[in-house]
Amino acid sequence: MLKYGLKFLQDRKKERKRSNQEVKPELPAFEWQVTSDTSFEDCLPSTSSTTTTINPSNDEMSCSSDVNCKSSLVRSSTNVESGRIRLIQIISDEEARTKFRNYLVSQYCEENLDFYMDIVKFHSHFNSEGSLNLPEIISYANYIWNEYLDPETSTKPLNVPQDLLNNCKQKISKLFTIDLFDKLQQHCFDLMLQDSLPKFTRNLFPPAHFVLN
Repeated sequence: MLKYGLKFLQDRKKERKRSNQEVKPELPAFEWQVTSDTSFEDCLPSTSSTTTTINPSNDEMSCSSDVNCKSSLVRSSTNVESGRIRLIQIISDEEARTKFRNYLVSQYCEENLDFYMDIVKFHSHFNSEGSLNLPEIISYANYIWNEYLDPETSTKPLNVPQDLLNNCKQKISKLFTIDLFDKLQQHCFDLMLQDSLPKFTRNLFPPAHFVLN
């Protein structure tokens, strides 16, 4: 009996150790996971029109064990990963991107998506075959700076941390590399992922009706 009791305690310690480890999604923010068959419907979560009945209890509504806490972390990680995939799918699909941008316009934050797409175009100047067209790269970089980042000239000013803006300003005064705007692009992606995407999907698919017993 004592042997089984010790084994149980050891297993519990192992579960606590695993639950305290940070669960990180494996999908990079800019890893394009789409195919030519991707449609607008593929970019959106599945929904059900049926009424769901919930019978809450103290055990079900709280993380009452280490196993439940670990499951919660895994679900959170999965939600982040699926959100990234969904946003990438929306951005890469013309029809979905248009609908998403129209929603962003209604929320007065379309500059995040516009900037993201302009950085994609900026990257394309480095992917062309043959020698790089440096004057064209410089011209497009200056357009991006003036359109989104210069406080005196921007028509679509971005809400970005000052340290990222200063870092980009220092780079743009010295050299023009493919990663010049990448951190700012990542920031705009994260803003859309954390704020705009959930609201956009809720706007398309209102939450199902729940009945509490």
